[in-house]
Order: sequence, then structure tokens, then C-alpha cells
Amino acid sequence: MSKEYQSNLSLSRQESEGSDLTHQIYYAIKQEILIGKLPVKAKLNVVRLAEQYNVSRTPVTHALELLKQDNLVEQLPGKQAIVKPLSPQEISTIYLFRKRLEPAVARLSVRLIPSSEPLALRKRIVELQEHPELYDDSIRLDERLHSMLWRYLEHPLINSVFRTINEYSVRLQSYTTYSIEEVSSNCEEHFAIVEAVLTRDPDVLSRAVEVHLERSCQRLLSFCREH
Repeated sequence: MSKEYQSNLSLSRQESEGSDLTHQIYYAIKQEILIGKLPVKAKLNVVRLAEQYNVSRTPVTHALELLKQDNLVEQLPGKQAIVKPLSPQEISTIYLFRKRLEPAVARLSVRLIPSSEPLALRKRIVELQEHPELYDDSIRLDERLHSMLWRYLEHPLINSVFRTINEYSVRLQSYTTYSIEEVSSNCEEHFAIVEAVLTRDPDVLSRAVEVHLERSCQRLLSFCREH
């Protein structure tokens, strides 16, 4: 084996390991942004993040660049970035896709969803109505309920599209701090969706999903305008 080939192979391995490290940091930071652990306008300092993850600054810099491409962070002068605030346009765009797609896949899924799923969700909704202060639990329930509407189709493309939409939807929910009244409204809309699944009526389910998404969008836009 020539020295030149060995050198190129070594360089290739280093690049591969660096890329893997970049993506590990990218996914770790992305998850913290999506679940709200890193709130809007939180500062992301390259040096501190490198120390936190016990790595050099290079993979952190590359990870922040990927997050910038995802429209999740905004680069600042120097070695800093911030978690990008959500705009009304971004909220409207995400919900435009959801309102077009979710009612349609719900219609296709309604007879495939096992009864145990909506029954378990109904029980959890009742518990959250009694304890509306459990905000994190409300977010998890929202994620589970909406994923119920597409995952039983077991279609690779649909799964991929909705997993991405779901990630950003979780961020939208984490962005807000609902009042007790708003949590109650959310529970009532979730309850209507669960009951529609149990009736196995695609028209009723589609309409319940449309109403919930439209009202959720308006709540988020109102919060965005006020803050």
C-alpha cells in the first residue's frame, strides 16, 4: 500500500469521524431546541458548547451551521448564535401543511387504528383536564395523538414527512405557555378527535382534526403577536 494511499485513507477516516461527531452534536442541540429546553433567543456559544460536549470547536461550528440551515438558529458576530424566534409566517406555513395533510391521512387511517389507542388517550385527556398545570404531559399527549393519525398507515414516505412536521409542531407547542383556559380548550379538541376515531367515521374525524388545527394555529399566532 502506497504512503499516498495510506494518507488519503487516514484523512477519509478523520473526515468521517468528524462528520459523525458533528451530527451527534447537531441532533443533541436540535432536540433541546424542539422540546423547549433551549428557549427562544437562548445564546449558543461555540466555546461553551465545545466544553459541554468535550469536543473541539470545529464540529460544534458545523453543527450550528446545520441548525442554521434548518432555520432553528441565527448566527451572531463572533463565535455565537441564538435560538431563532418563531415568526407568524413560520407558524402559518407549518399549520398550512398540517391542515392540508393531517385530515386526509386521518381519513385513511380511521379504520386501521386499534381501539386501545384512542381509549388510552381518552383516559389521559380526562386526567389532564383535572390537572391542566401538567404542561409537559400535555405536549406529549398532543404528539402521541397526532402521530396516531398517520403511523398506522405504515407508509415510509408518510412516516418521514410527518415525523419532520411533528418535530416542528412540538417546538411550536413548547414555544407557548398556555393558560389554564387554553389547555382546557386543547383537551376538549383532543377529546373530539378521540371520539371521532372511536366512531370510525372518516368525515367526522377529518372535521375534528381540521377544527383543532385551525384553533391551535390561531392560539399560537395570538401568543406570538403578544410576545
